[in-house]
Amino acid sequence: MTLHEAMIEILKEKKSPMTTKEIAEQLNQNKLYEKKDKSPIKASQIQIRAYNYKHLFVMEGNNISLKSN
Repeated sequence: MTLHEAMIEILKEKKSPMTTKEIAEQLNQNKLYEKKDKSPIKASQIQIRAYNYKHLFVMEGNNISLKSN
């Protein structure tokens, strides 16, 4: 699973916007996605991925939600 796929799963489960920090914390706790080097996921990585996948995510400040189709 990729990072953005894991982010989608977390946001679908929550059913409301989450901060980049909340998403990173959830991913680090549940191990839905792990980096190759096993280091913790940072909020900045979540923000960058959401920015790079604007067709999937809506960013409002530090809050991220899923884009509706």
